[in-house]
Amino acid sequence: MPVNSWTGGAGDNNWQTAGNWSLAAAPVTGDDVIVAPSTPTVITGGMSNGSVDLESLTITGPVQIGTASTSLTIAVSNSSTSKLICASSGPFVNITAGTNGIDRAQIVATGGGVFRCSGGTYLIVETGDSTQVEIEAGATVTTLKMAGGGCSAAAGTAFTTVTIAKGALTSYRSIATARVSGQGSRLTMKTAAAISTVLTVTGGATYDHQSSGTIASVVVEADSFAICPLAPRAFTTTNAEVWGSGQLFAKAPVVITYTNPKSFVGTATN
Repeated sequence: MPVNSWTGGAGDNNWQTAGNWSLAAAPVTGDDVIVAPSTPTVITGGMSNGSVDLESLTITGPVQIGTASTSLTIAVSNSSTSKLICASSGPFVNITAGTNGIDRAQIVATGGGVFRCSGGTYLIVETGDSTQVEIEAGATVTTLKMAGGGCSAAAGTAFTTVTIAKGALTSYRSIATARVSGQGSRLTMKTAAAISTVLTVTGGATYDHQSSGTIASVVVEADSFAICPLAPRAFTTTNAEVWGSGQLFAKAPVVITYTNPKSFVGTATN
């Protein structure tokens, strides 16, 4: 596929200006697009072109794409293998996707900057390094995979799958299936966020329950914790399993309710 890189040569920060691109033309359907400025850049013009379906979009510089009034409506390919790769170490990357925006893409966010999803639908969001990802209410993410950094998710459409191998997620939206693993990894659920299928906490990770939402099933494995220490929230689950040196506990006046305690090898404080 053709690789079209942002040069900013025209100096107007307009996506559609031919002089801003290495191929002397604005990106077209099928292009692999790279935006890697050496200085902070705000691309705010020429954003509305929903007919363009990029193969990939790689961001490796300090970039803001779009604003509240000029949303990015250039799609990334609907293919599950297409990626939006954010490796920015700059202040932040802001993707404000419109109805036809960066949609059904796989996002890989690394580099230590801040990546903000203000809207759009994403198949997969992956985090790494010390990158901070902010998923705002208007954005839908099907799968979140964390291998570092931090993530916050505002109330909105529920995740289907969340996997945290490293890093921390604070979620105000519900999750179907969540797995938190790795020493120091943490999942914190807020307000009424629920887990509808199963929560697995393993490998020294921690689950922090600060939500009134229920958990269909919780599995706490060796050296891991499922806790509700900070807020007076009831911890309600149907199936509970605690293995090895795992712990499921709460501080008064919080009560853990489990109607089907399948196995307690570690510690379960009710």
